[in-house]
Amino acid sequence: MKKNFLTKLSLFAFSLFIAFNLWAEESKEPPQEMFDACKDKNAGDRCSYTNERYQTISGICTKDSRVILCYPDEPKKKEH
Repeated sequence: MKKNFLTKLSLFAFSLFIAFNLWAEESKEPPQEMFDACKDKNAGDRCSYTNERYQTISGICTKDSRVILCYPDEPKKKEH
């Protein structure tokens, strides 16, 4: 009986953990650097910013429904 209860409790806790992580991922705003990179630019202009890993990301200023932000270029595909 106790083992059954612990199993159910563990599954419930795990479900909450997954649900919280999915919610947190959906509610993330783009980093401020993406907005700053296009501050005085127009949609379609080239842009770049430094991410939290200190990598320079190049992209294009893209107009979202409200603002313009630096949308990263697609990564180059490796040839086999």
